[in-house]
Amino acid sequence: MFGLALAASVGADTLPPGDTLARDFAQPPNSTKPRCYWYWMDGQITKEGVTHDLEAMKRVGIGEGYIGVIGGQSGKSVGSTTKALTDEWWSYLEHAVREGTRLGVDIGMFNSPGWSQSGGPWVQATQAMRYVVLLETRVRGGQHFEGKLPTPAGNSRTSPR
Repeated sequence: MFGLALAASVGADTLPPGDTLARDFAQPPNSTKPRCYWYWMDGQITKEGVTHDLEAMKRVGIGEGYIGVIGGQSGKSVGSTTKALTDEWWSYLEHAVREGTRLGVDIGMFNSPGWSQSGGPWVQATQAMRYVVLLETRVRGGQHFEGKLPTPAGNSRTSPR
């Protein structure tokens, strides 16, 4: 096993410049690194915690952390809390961006009516999240395909899952 790993690492350094597939396999580019959701729960964040989280992401190869602000999920506070969008909270976000830049971990943010922030019996079927229908068309590689792809049956705006 060691011999195979050694051969792969030595081979990656001596590849012809045009052999990007082998090089990118041995040393994947940053654009292919996995990304993760990074929940800031109930305002329980610190600059030290932000740095620790980002260093852990870097250590395991995470390329980007998407910050999601989540409230009312942890049950009770463990220490001080910072209310979202206050000056203090923005200082944590700025710290996260600076630390992410230092470590090579991109920072993103999201805010959406996803599973963690919404849902319940008060949401009518016409307002609910949708589902995805997947139809498959098999084609042979290396050949020209010309045809119409199938359309899913039903109306995805009102069809229940």
